[in-house]
Amino acid sequence: MIDELERVRTFGADVPAPHDEAEQAARAALARAIRRDERVTAREGIAASRRPRRRVWLVWVTAAAATAIVVVIVSGVVGSGSAGGPQTASAAVFTKLAAVAKAQPSFAPGPGQYLYVDSVQSNASDAPEVGCTMYVPEHRQIWIGADGSGRLLENDGQATFPSARDRAACARAGLLGSAAPNTYDNWFAARCLSLGPVNLEDLPPDPVALRAMLDARHIEGGPHGPAEDFVQIGDLLRETDASPALRAAIYKVAATIPGVEVLGPARDHSGRLGIGLAYGHSGGRSELILDPRTSALLGELTTDSAGKLVGWAVYLRSRIVNGLPRRPPAPLRPACVNGGGRTVQEPDGSGVTTG
Repeated sequence: MIDELERVRTFGADVPAPHDEAEQAARAALARAIRRDERVTAREGIAASRRPRRRVWLVWVTAAAATAIVVVIVSGVVGSGSAGGPQTASAAVFTKLAAVAKAQPSFAPGPGQYLYVDSVQSNASDAPEVGCTMYVPEHRQIWIGADGSGRLLENDGQATFPSARDRAACARAGLLGSAAPNTYDNWFAARCLSLGPVNLEDLPPDPVALRAMLDARHIEGGPHGPAEDFVQIGDLLRETDASPALRAAIYKVAATIPGVEVLGPARDHSGRLGIGLAYGHSGGRSELILDPRTSALLGELTTDSAGKLVGWAVYLRSRIVNGLPRRPPAPLRPACVNGGGRTVQEPDGSGVTTG
């Protein structure tokens, strides 16, 4: 296994070093962030909802300085624990991310507001009996209100194929029609949508209690073991309004998962730079790419046991907005009961789900 610290040392060796001014700016930003983290940790009595809306790192720096920041961060946490192997290194990274997460603003929408998440994902569509594999990218935009109402807009892009042989096999099987771009526009009344895999208000911000729930599979089902633990950590980080305290607890729980590998500086499918962590097992490998400035999940990548790409996702932006982008095609009422309702297809092609 390649030493993780060596991954950091060799990262970016083929690109020019940053200018002195950029490197100094990056180091200054890092020093300010560390001081802020220390002050936040010392003020444990301050409620997360009262923390000022601020970023932990610089809002914008040059590309060279951004690379320098990530290299400095990963060098620090990996260097402090690399002698203990990947588990110690990953725990150091997750612990640092927990401190960053705790200082972030809340993403919980208020009355009349929506959590907006913009993402792109692509998963393999396999027809092994005919030798066909294709990847269809899906641009996914979701607006989730505090009352569980909202909109899900999905646009399927043009399919790609891992090889010309796969494309030819898909064509012979008559599957290219399913690879054509499509749009799906769905609107939801109150209590028809949910944030995250479970009601996050039911999850404790205490890492010990949260770990116990994860072990008992009371958050999600699934097999026991660190591989599934790692997958469920990812589930709790995407399209959720987890409070800063709960997000910090999620990362502290992640720090207790054995066998997680630190990949060092890594880029997601859209090219953004973050810290990569992965868990490999007999069935394949799962990777998370996290933003060290904000603790946000930037992207994911999954491969099978043969190293074949199973799927990827990038989470481009998350923010609170004060309304839906346009009026719904029909009244969004009555509210759903127990998360279930009926869906009516409108003349414009939109689906409207109500109670």
